[in-house]
Amino acid sequence: MAQAVHPVAAAGFNADQGIYETARPSFPPAAVEFVATHIAPSLGDLATASETSVLDLAAGTGKWTRLLRPFGIGRLVAVEPSSGMRREFERLCPDVTVLDGSATAIPLPDRSVDIIFVAQAFHWFANVAALTEMHRVLKSGGTVVFIWNLEDRATPWVARLREAYEKHEAGSPQYRLGLWRRPFEEAGMVETLSRMFRLPYQERQFKHVMTNTSNGVWQRVLSKSYIAVLSPAQKEELKKKVDRILEGDDVHWYTREEGGERVLDYPYNTDVVWFQKLE
Repeated sequence: MAQAVHPVAAAGFNADQGIYETARPSFPPAAVEFVATHIAPSLGDLATASETSVLDLAAGTGKWTRLLRPFGIGRLVAVEPSSGMRREFERLCPDVTVLDGSATAIPLPDRSVDIIFVAQAFHWFANVAALTEMHRVLKSGGTVVFIWNLEDRATPWVARLREAYEKHEAGSPQYRLGLWRRPFEEAGMVETLSRMFRLPYQERQFKHVMTNTSNGVWQRVLSKSYIAVLSPAQKEELKKKVDRILEGDDVHWYTREEGGERVLDYPYNTDVVWFQKLE
């Protein structure tokens, strides 16, 4: 396997796949439906889906992969560089092949894939080399789709929470920074990509809410790669900050049933970006 994985991602995502799987939110049905009806309509029809080849690149534990299963895709394959993530993927998606590979070394033949999905990951390898490799494995007219969940900073307590843990990013290229857009904006790279893809890309945002407990919020923080690699003392200090934020007057807790554990609504935005390979 080509070692083209950011060191923070490599260390953080190999630290505890169980936390990643249980704490990370899935993607909202509205975004999945939009993908199947407006971006990749071949998925919305059983006859065409059965003839479609799909790659879930940097698939992690298979959160996005599992949402693709109901479409009856003819060939669905995942690629993931983290051995720990692949083990978790194999446990949760035993019917889907997951291969050891990276965005710059996809272990698939030329022109073999109709659609490439990259969920919660492109910011780690937002470069021309990765996009050139995607171009190689895509069929003519094939589609690339990027998807991200991000906590909605418009809610004040979420903004305070993000300020507390984002201090530990240590220069890693997080999605929120927008660095993933550079290949599509800087002159030299845009000129190269425009010979491969139909640009500019298109994008759409969906809002949704996840119900979470206090411990669930903390586990969500721990699932971030740059938090996973912190020392126990650093995590303990951050946990104290998170607990104080969650006890703020503007955090609205409630119980779903009598005697049940208290929960809150955790708001997210889901961003979808897509573009096509030229004929």
